[in-house]
Amino acid sequence: MPLPDNRLKETLNAGEAAYGTWCLLPSASAVEATAASGLDYVIIDMEHGVASPETVEHMVRAAESAGVTALVRSSTADPANILRCLETGAAGLLVPQIESAEQARAVAAAARYHPAGTRGLAPYTRNHGFSHEDLASSLATANDRMVVGVLVEGPTGVANLAEISRVAGVDIVYVGIYDLSQAVGHPGDLDHPAVREALRTAAREIRAAGRSAGSFARDAAYARLLRESGFTFIAYLADTAALTAHFRAFRTELDADA
Repeated sequence: MPLPDNRLKETLNAGEAAYGTWCLLPSASAVEATAASGLDYVIIDMEHGVASPETVEHMVRAAESAGVTALVRSSTADPANILRCLETGAAGLLVPQIESAEQARAVAAAARYHPAGTRGLAPYTRNHGFSHEDLASSLATANDRMVVGVLVEGPTGVANLAEISRVAGVDIVYVGIYDLSQAVGHPGDLDHPAVREALRTAAREIRAAGRSAGSFARDAAYARLLRESGFTFIAYLADTAALTAHFRAFRTELDADA
């Protein structure tokens, strides 16, 4: 059975904003419940999360069943690690700690099959309907469907942002907002005017290169700020944080009546 179209890629290519969240809970049920909220995508986190590749594959299926695009964040930029993430059938990839255009090029190549890249090929996976039949078409579809994102998180990456953004094959450049605040001398102060200006500058550089700009929103107000600054790939909180915040707010409200 063919994998679904990448609705996230269609949204970003149209220049529209897409909203999602990070999934650290190793649970297909948690992904399905999260996807039912109406988000556009989920990012299954294999860097900070504890899910096994088998569980990640179930999480990808759960997102697909809800009509939501599933991306996986790999723990490293190692091609073998990237391959393991993508063999789950995920429609996209995010790779952390990218500091140079050279690293970004290697990631883009590892995520796509020949002739666009160097991704290892086994026909008998979800990506190809577990079959070698009509493989040429399946390979082309997999390449067209793929969304590749790189996370620029450290000061070196921030300094090389424009160069990284120009790398062919990269679709999303995701700026680590806390790293950006530190790079401009106001660590953690996301509302400082210098941080907000740095965000606008980063978005301009990324969009000028024809890529989608991504970052993190801690609440709806910050999501609006990012959107107004030119970001279109906006990740709100994480499933763990949302769960904690929801029940903490309930308990706080309840205790206020005591």
